[in-house]
Amino acid sequence: MKFMSNGNGNGNESVQFPYRQVYSGVLGNAVATPIVTLSAQNQSTGEWFNIELEFDTGAMISLLPRSAAAVLGINLVKGYPITLMGVGGALIRAYVHPVTIKFQRQQLEIYVAFATVEVPPLLGRFTVFNQIGEIELNNESGVLVFEKIRMESLPKLPGWEWEIEPPQANPALATISLMSPIAIALIIAASVA
Repeated sequence: MKFMSNGNGNGNESVQFPYRQVYSGVLGNAVATPIVTLSAQNQSTGEWFNIELEFDTGAMISLLPRSAAAVLGINLVKGYPITLMGVGGALIRAYVHPVTIKFQRQQLEIYVAFATVEVPPLLGRFTVFNQIGEIELNNESGVLVFEKIRMESLPKLPGWEWEIEPPQANPALATISLMSPIAIALIIAASVA
């Protein structure tokens, strides 16, 4: 499966991530999963921390647990408030923050939703796909490849004119689905059986 950005693709960096076998409690066995290792910068100290995230083409936005906000020097509740909906309709409160990341030597700015609870880390589409010219999920060789990586400016989020206190967002308008196509298929299969 290959995804191509409509951007100019002028970056020349190519990064590969081998799939890993990850145990699935739902399926009862290990599943080949594209895991991305990247570095994220602490906003206070400038120190870099390695983070492993599941690459989820069904996730609208990248997601990290509450504990990652502390490690990255981020005041969780100072971000843009949203409510995420996961598999089974579970609602998760989160706050979106800009984060500086690196894939090997290529540095990017992305938006990350930090949950108020511990959740599995996911690398989603918003502000990631547009900065990567080509994304290839090669199930045969078990490798995820990012090519033509280039930094672009982050878009403004609605209501981000504030400096100290975030606006009170309407959760119904700020709900983002983190359900991947595989998860949807599993839910449909389980309800049919």
